[in-house]
Amino acid sequence: MVDEKLVIVGEISKHQGNKGEVYVVPLTDDPRRFDRLRRIFILARGAPPQQRVIEKVWYHQRGGVILKLADCNCISQAKTLIGAQLAIKREQVVELPQDSYFYFQLIGLKTFTCEGKYLGRLTEIFPTGSNDVYVIKNGGREYLLPALKQVVRQVDLERKKIIVQPPEGLN
Repeated sequence: MVDEKLVIVGEISKHQGNKGEVYVVPLTDDPRRFDRLRRIFILARGAPPQQRVIEKVWYHQRGGVILKLADCNCISQAKTLIGAQLAIKREQVVELPQDSYFYFQLIGLKTFTCEGKYLGRLTEIFPTGSNDVYVIKNGGREYLLPALKQVVRQVDLERKKIIVQPPEGLN
């Protein structure tokens, strides 16, 4: 389980080069955010978060981010980090435009129809390219809702709920 004070922004998928660099798949809409980071948390398989200094950042032509972390100076050290997630403190997240939300803000929210019917909790979000799809689960039932303005009518973070107008045919 991820510390609730941290937000995942990437995952290390492989080593890069022979001097301890790692290739990161960014899990953020703004991969250039790594330019503004000096420290990052490494979340590796059951270990407590480990804060590391970022020595250098550059970008791969295929959309990945290459990081040189302090105290990671060879291939064998970089290989131990493969599969680890990278996280930042919540207060470091970038400010979003109005009516935009981070996934971590939405996951777990109760979901209701405009008429007040409880559908379940938002458990997962799938990015599809054109719009996200929200997975709402309630016991054995599962609803897939497109994250469109005509469907998602209100997000109330204070009350931890979402109001939706499901598409025609969703019961």
